[in-house]
Amino acid sequence: MIQEYYQLTEEGRGQSFWQPTLFTPYKEGTADFNEWNDDFLDDEIDLKAIIQLTDNPEPDFLQLFYRYGFPDHLYICASDPCPENPTLFGTDHEVFFKEVTHEGYLEDFLNRCITPTELIEIIKQKINL
Repeated sequence: MIQEYYQLTEEGRGQSFWQPTLFTPYKEGTADFNEWNDDFLDDEIDLKAIIQLTDNPEPDFLQLFYRYGFPDHLYICASDPCPENPTLFGTDHEVFFKEVTHEGYLEDFLNRCITPTELIEIIKQKINL
């Protein structure tokens, strides 16, 4: 069961995949700037919640997770005023940064994740009931 669930898959099984990737659509000289800056100048990009939190109109991001549900990309901002427990934001590939969701604090998100050992214990408890 652990080998089946805790692996990269093509189909969604409810996992969130750890994928720390710097995303710099406003930083000249980066590949992200070359690919994304024109899109991020579009009025449809909605960074209001991020700018309100960081007071930074051109933030750098760190994508921490991707998953197969909405939102499928989860980010923190490098300029988050609380770096020890930053706010997690989500967006989806279909509405990439045109819709941004506030996903709460990173620590709360991580506390909802379960380890393989915790999964086995939960299943054992359910089977024994």
